[in-house]
Amino acid sequence: MLDDASLFIDAVRAGGVRALARQRGVPRSTVSRALSRLEKQLGVTLVARTTGRMRLTEAGEESFERLAAAVDEARGLLDELGASGREVRGLLRVTSTPIVSDLLTKAVAAFVDKYPLARVELLPSSEKLDLEVTRVDVALRAGPPPDSDRFTARRWGTVTLGLFASPKWLKKNGPVENIDGLKDLLLTQRSGGTWLVGGETRRVTARVHADSLELLQTLAERGAGIVRLPATMAASAVREGRLVRVLEQAWLEAPVHLVYRLKPQEKVKAFVATCLGIGP
Repeated sequence: MLDDASLFIDAVRAGGVRALARQRGVPRSTVSRALSRLEKQLGVTLVARTTGRMRLTEAGEESFERLAAAVDEARGLLDELGASGREVRGLLRVTSTPIVSDLLTKAVAAFVDKYPLARVELLPSSEKLDLEVTRVDVALRAGPPPDSDRFTARRWGTVTLGLFASPKWLKKNGPVENIDGLKDLLLTQRSGGTWLVGGETRRVTARVHADSLELLQTLAERGAGIVRLPATMAASAVREGRLVRVLEQAWLEAPVHLVYRLKPQEKVKAFVATCLGIGP
């Protein structure tokens, strides 16, 4: 996504697709295809198709402001690493909560492929670890960024958290018509945790607790209860009829942030740049 986002940003700054293609010495179709791919990935129309000067839609203007900051930072990080990129080395300790574990594995795979001298220790946990006490370098966290003068946070996409149950459970318990109907919850949070549901913070109690979303999904498919999963993770189970969407008005779009210390080490800069480069 970074390459397509970069072309979009540069096209806006250059004054249009034709101007950027002329600057780069590439066919206009190369830039146009990049914009189309980016629109498809984001699910919005960025550019009004006119024969005149490039004109952004309202969604395009908002996307430009947010993407420009991310693209410029990623470029800066990559420039800092420069030719010494292969000298990134040492142990990088990374933590994430289960709901963003899929993003974590994708990022780590790209990082170790790019930097063969680096090593990674993964610390998955349903609890938010204290980064200083545990000596963690980077945390992937869903939700608002931390309010801290010792750490910085870079937004890295969003994750859609949905509620799912099996046809077997729904047949036994009936449809879930409101938030009060949520029961038999299969959670990564321990009893006494809280959810943001329908704009309200609610205390929830786990019927079953586990740090593994895969385990909780399997339990849900076998009729043990209702599970909250990233929508992308549950997609195939929904298509195949093993899970059913439940109470969609209580679903949540959560921002995902990379959290790390101010003045990070080179290995941390490299990991953050890798994340921003491959996209969520």
